[in-house]
Amino acid sequence: MKKISYFLIFIFLLGCSATIKQEIEVSPTSNKQVLEAELPNWLYKIPEKAVVGIAPYKKNKESSLEAARKMAAVFSNRNRSSIAISKKGFREAQDSLSDMQVKFRMNVGDPKEASKLYENLKLIDETRFHNYYLALFSENSIEFDTKKVYSNLEKPNWFQKTRLEDEEGLVTYHSTATSANFISAWEMAAENARLQIAEYIEKKVRGLLLRKNENFDKYVSIETSQNVSNFKIVRSAVRAEYQDQLLIYQVYMEVQR
Repeated sequence: MKKISYFLIFIFLLGCSATIKQEIEVSPTSNKQVLEAELPNWLYKIPEKAVVGIAPYKKNKESSLEAARKMAAVFSNRNRSSIAISKKGFREAQDSLSDMQVKFRMNVGDPKEASKLYENLKLIDETRFHNYYLALFSENSIEFDTKKVYSNLEKPNWFQKTRLEDEEGLVTYHSTATSANFISAWEMAAENARLQIAEYIEKKVRGLLLRKNENFDKYVSIETSQNVSNFKIVRSAVRAEYQDQLLIYQVYMEVQR
């Protein structure tokens, strides 16, 4: 397989992080036409140890495949990466823990690890959705549902609203994002989920620290590296509709940690 340099992967990672994505607010009074499509079951329920990559559909299929593989590598890297706490204010407020301000920052990810993932990800299945190329990747051979479902592209029954649940340490967040660009909607939904889970875990860690009140700096570093990693997109769905002649995508996502 063609080698991709760490530099190119690093630029791609920065591009994904720096791209400004504007979420569209759907007006309830607009003229709407909900679309139908045939999509594979693996998009609705993503197999264990698999990741979805999306790219613009091009006549040169190899170009679409490589772009989707890059996206999948970045997503895998980001889902595996940890989240660090900025300790700004710690020295200023070390005698008053309740007054300190702790902030998260998302790690972009190690470009070397992203490059390694890019090389190791194998194409499992692929499909076309409107003007987009969708591909399922994994580092290993996996079992997956090959069936395709033709249906209205509507909000899924499992999604009621954006919400977070914590069941015995398994944190789940239901996220959604809307855009005229399907890739942007997918990326925003995932990023929103990661941020919400990160903020929730930060509050839990901080609350524990306020009760323990010992070895704060070391404890924060250990807890964040252990607790805020290994994100997994469990299932997803997409709503597509024309609104005043503009095609709008709304992505629904369930993310777990």
